[in-house]
Amino acid sequence: MNCKTPVAMALFCLAASQASATTFLTEAGASISRERIDPGSPGLEPYNESTEITPHLMAGAYRTAGQGLLGVALDLDRSNGSTLLGLRALDYRYPLWNNLEVHGFLGGARLDDTRPAYGYYYGFGASYRLPSKSWSIGLDFRGADKMARDKEPGEPTGRQDIYFDVYSLTLSIQKRF
Repeated sequence: MNCKTPVAMALFCLAASQASATTFLTEAGASISRERIDPGSPGLEPYNESTEITPHLMAGAYRTAGQGLLGVALDLDRSNGSTLLGLRALDYRYPLWNNLEVHGFLGGARLDDTRPAYGYYYGFGASYRLPSKSWSIGLDFRGADKMARDKEPGEPTGRQDIYFDVYSLTLSIQKRF
């Protein structure tokens, strides 16, 4: 299989490179999020959409890097009725104590609005490993910043793009394989 295809094959390529040394992590939970929209028109101020609670899913593949794990992951969320897909291009997890782990990530996001919007994706969080060691409870802050899309005909004039920012706090249950 060709490992040059960017996003769709990132998880597969990382896992296939040395499957025995790869840790897979999945998580499911709930996010409370707020979306901010900047219409980019003179006289129209940026505004916030309502705060909402939505489901959250994540799947990733990690390899040992020093004392922690380095990998890639895909997040799937909803924001204001639209699908938010986040790619954690660099996701580093570091164990602090026996059962506590912290992590941070950087990547890109795509919001399915009337036209797709693309921007930066980042976040940080902590996980508490349960006694079974393969299960954890996690709390994350995530941000999808400056996701831009072209304006549709009929939208207010001004700057060419509309910008979206989505910030969320996620509580999840995680499973390692």
